[in-house]
Amino acid sequence: MSIFTPHYFEDNFLNINFDKLKKEGIKLIITDIDNTLVPYAVATPTKKISSLFKKLQSMGFDICFLSNNQSQRVDVFNEGLGYYSVSLSRKPLPYGYKKCMEYHNCSKEETVFIGDQLFTDILGAKLAGIKCILVKPIKTNDEEFFIRLKRTFEKFILKKITPKKLGVIGNPVSHSLSPLLHEFFYKKLNVNAIYKKYCPTPENLVDYISYFKKNKFSGFNVTVPYKQEIIKYLDYISPDAEKIGAVNTVKIVDGKLYGYNTDGDGFCMQIKEIKDKDVKIIGAGGSVLSVVHSLVKYGAKSVTIYNRTLEKAQSIADLYSNVYAKPLDEFSADNCQILINAVLLNVVAVDNLNGIQDGTEVFDINYNKKDTDFLKMASKYNIVTNNGLKMLVNQGLLSHKIWFGKEEN
Repeated sequence: MSIFTPHYFEDNFLNINFDKLKKEGIKLIITDIDNTLVPYAVATPTKKISSLFKKLQSMGFDICFLSNNQSQRVDVFNEGLGYYSVSLSRKPLPYGYKKCMEYHNCSKEETVFIGDQLFTDILGAKLAGIKCILVKPIKTNDEEFFIRLKRTFEKFILKKITPKKLGVIGNPVSHSLSPLLHEFFYKKLNVNAIYKKYCPTPENLVDYISYFKKNKFSGFNVTVPYKQEIIKYLDYISPDAEKIGAVNTVKIVDGKLYGYNTDGDGFCMQIKEIKDKDVKIIGAGGSVLSVVHSLVKYGAKSVTIYNRTLEKAQSIADLYSNVYAKPLDEFSADNCQILINAVLLNVVAVDNLNGIQDGTEVFDINYNKKDTDFLKMASKYNIVTNNGLKMLVNQGLLSHKIWFGKEEN
């Protein structure tokens, strides 16, 4: 099936990440016209397509049209654009692809083809040895009988090669490492899936959810500020997520949304032993409630939360019989076997860790730096420290298990 498998799948031409292609060294974009850029019945480029072509040119891309249609159709579409084009190209034969590359003096490695058919567009690009992107056809009910027949057979192949679609929603979300993490999982575990970032506003969050359902996404992760907001859209919420009041993982099955929270369990997976241990936490924001919930679930003897705003820590402590809230200025590092920093990156809320016991496990939930200022302070006491990277990886693995039903090592 690899001969029919494109390098990338996209919903439409406008959604393609051309910045990414630029970084990959692509200089030449060869594209089909009919049902890739416009429907068969549309003779000229739409305003959005014309605007995108101008942007692509400003980015330094060359553009070619490669079509099996008559020259009259291609010439009318290309009028006013003036790009090099090949009509009656006999795709999937490599002839037309090679003509475009020769005209622009581009190598195979510098070229990408974009089309909507497997048996002509993608197969031809593969035979020509170039990168290719499959987009969904815009409109198929006005296509010729032979093309519609081909699409019927293509459906059987697409079922096998189309990757599962997943992603993360948040605002902002540009900083998220989740795509890198999950794409690493998919490559390492040989899973056919793609994972992208999505940045809805509070006003159009429901539109994104509808989009995920309509396009048969397998699920998505949720980060700030939507971990609570997403709950009202769920058809089911796990007992843990309901108690925590926040969801970071959603699975979609037959159009229904199932919500879970993997943050706390992901954090606890890195701790050697939790049962009967005394835990101290500095800070009460972010994912602290989910971490506290899992610590209690796995048998911690006591959990004490120190926070500047006592009421916030107390609101968590009130949910559990063995969780306590104290003001930050009463913090001391003694009498605990697990110490967790949960305040913002590079904000050191305490002056020292005097009295900390040998063997105390020290964690910082922040993962953006290997050694946060808090961990640097802790290392002066000859204590083994851990940043939040393992928590990030573990919660991602737990999300992966929810979506794919596999326990991965």
